[in-house]
Amino acid sequence: MPARGLAQPPPPPPAQPAAPPPTAPTELPPSPASVEGAADRVGVVDLARGAATERRARRAAIEKQLAGVSGVRPVDDPELRQALAGESVDPQLESGRRALARAQAAFGALDCTHARGEADAALLALAAVQAASGEAGAANQVNDDLRRAHTIRFLCADQGGDRGAAQSAARALRALKAGDPPRGISDAVWSRYPAIDAAAGVQNGRLSVTTQPAGAAVWIDHAPAGKAPITVSLSEGEHLVAAGSTDPRSGGGVARRVTVATGWAPAQLALALPARAASRWRDVEERVAGWRRGTARPGAADVGQLCARAGLSRVVVIDGRGGIQVWVRAAGGEGARVAGSAGRPEEIAALMAGPRRGPGIDPSRPLLRETPEERAAIQVQKSGKRGKWQQWWVYAVVIGAAALGAGIVLGNDLGEDRQRIEITVP
Repeated sequence: MPARGLAQPPPPPPAQPAAPPPTAPTELPPSPASVEGAADRVGVVDLARGAATERRARRAAIEKQLAGVSGVRPVDDPELRQALAGESVDPQLESGRRALARAQAAFGALDCTHARGEADAALLALAAVQAASGEAGAANQVNDDLRRAHTIRFLCADQGGDRGAAQSAARALRALKAGDPPRGISDAVWSRYPAIDAAAGVQNGRLSVTTQPAGAAVWIDHAPAGKAPITVSLSEGEHLVAAGSTDPRSGGGVARRVTVATGWAPAQLALALPARAASRWRDVEERVAGWRRGTARPGAADVGQLCARAGLSRVVVIDGRGGIQVWVRAAGGEGARVAGSAGRPEEIAALMAGPRRGPGIDPSRPLLRETPEERAAIQVQKSGKRGKWQQWWVYAVVIGAAALGAGIVLGNDLGEDRQRIEITVP
C-alpha cells in the first residue's frame, strides 16, 4: 500500500482496443475505393515548414476535424501517419509510451514493484528519443511522458525507502520543469527531497562518454552536455545518460543509467547508436520528404500513386505555406484531382461532408488537346495540300461565323425598326 500522505498521479487512460489483424501479412492494404459502401480512408500529407511540435499540432487539428465527418475514416496506423508527414517512424517512442501505459496501470493497481520497472524501461526509451530529436525544454515532444514516468519512479522509490533513486527522480523532475511540487506529488512528500546546493559540500565525480559513431549528442539528466567523446563532472549518485543523432538516416538514440562515484579517475561509458529499423512505409516517407525538400512537386499522377500505395481514397495536403487542399483519388486509381481548398482546419469538414462527385476535371490537364498520334491520323486521311486546306477552311468558317454574329448584333443596335433576320445554312 502507498505511504500515508502520498498523492497518486492521475489514473491511467483506458486501454485502447487492439487493432484488427491484417488481412494479408505482406501485401499492401486494399484500397477502400474497391470496397463498395466502405468509409473513405483519408490521410494527411504535411509539407509545411516549422518546428516538429507545430507541424504535429497542425495535423492533429485536421485529424480532429476528419474524425467528426460521417463516411470518413482517418488513418489510424501511427507509422503510416508519420510517413505521410515525411517523418521517420520512431519505434523507441512507441515502445516508451507502451511501457509508460503499463507503468500507469500497475501504479493504479498499487503494484509499485511492477510500476517502477516499467517506468524505468519507459525512461530509457524516452530519454533516447529526446537525445535523438535534439529538442529541449517545453518544445520537447516527450516532456510530458518523461514527467509522468519520473513521477511514478519518484513515488515508488519514496515508498520503498530508496532515497537515492527518489532524489535522482526529483532532480530530473526539476530539470523538466514539472512544478513545485509536480502534479501528483504531495507537498509533504516533495519537501523531503529538496534541491541539492552545489556549494553545500556535495562530492563530485567524473564521467567519460564515447559513442559509436563518434560525434553523437550527449544528454545527461535531460539536458544537452555536448558532443561525444566528452568528459564531465557530475555529483555522486545516479544519472541518466543518453546519446543520439538528429540525422534522419540514423536509428535514433540510446540511454543508460550510471552511478557516479567520487574520485579522480573518470567512470567510462560507451554508447552504440542503434541502426535504423526498416519500415514498410519507407517509400511513402521518402516521397513526401522529397516534396518537403522541394526536389519535386506533387502532381495529379504523384498524388494518385501515393493514394494507391497507402490505400487512401482522399488525402489532405498541407502545402509549404500552410494552405490546405483536399485531393480525391480518381476512379480506377489512376491520378487524383483537387476537390477543394481550405484556409483553416474547420473548413475541411464541409469539403468532406459534401456530396461525392465523379472524377471531375483534372486542373493539371488542358480541357482540349490533340496528341501527335491524332495529328498523324488526320494527315493520313487528308494528305498533302488538301489536309492543310481543310484545316484552313475550318478556321475560316469559325472566324467568319464570329464576324457574322458581330455584324448582326451591330446592325440590330443601329437599326431604327424592329427587324427579323433568318440565316439558312445549306
